[in-house]
Amino acid sequence: MNLLKLSAVFFVLFLMTSCGPKVIYREKVVQNNGVWPYGESMHFITEIEDTTGMYDLFILVDHSKDYRFENIYYTLEVTYPDDVVIKDTMSIELTDRVGNWSGKCKKDRCELNYPLIEHFRFKQAGKHEFTLNQFTRVDSLAGIYGIGLMISEAEEK
Repeated sequence: MNLLKLSAVFFVLFLMTSCGPKVIYREKVVQNNGVWPYGESMHFITEIEDTTGMYDLFILVDHSKDYRFENIYYTLEVTYPDDVVIKDTMSIELTDRVGNWSGKCKKDRCELNYPLIEHFRFKQAGKHEFTLNQFTRVDSLAGIYGIGLMISEAEEK
C-alpha cells in the first residue's frame, strides 16, 4: 500500500474516532436465548467522578425484527453513592408512529440507542448503580437479545 493510501486510511480512522460525544460508560447484558424473563434484572455499575459536566443517558436495546410489541415497559432503579434509591416505570418506544423500527436494523436484528435523559449533571461523585427490569404484561419477552446502558458526555446545543 503506498503512502498516500495509508495516510488516507489513517485520516478516515481518525475522523471516525474523533466525531461524536465521548462515551464514558457502555455495557450490555446479552440474553443468549433471546428472551428477557420477568424478574431477571439487568445491573450496571459505574463510577462517576465529574459532577460539573453534562451527560446523556441511553438504554441500548438489541432485538429481533420479529419482536411482537412496539415498546418495552420497564422499571429503572438508580442507587446513588449516598444509598438513596429512585425508582420509576417507563417505556422504550421501539417503533415510530407507523410501525417502522426506530433503531438500526440489519437482516433479522435491530439495535436502538434510546435516549433516556439528556443534558443532565450527576449530583454526586462516586458509585452509581442502575437496575432495569422488564415490566410488561407477559412473563418473558421473546426477541430481546441484549439490554445495555450508555452514558456519554452531552454534545453542546
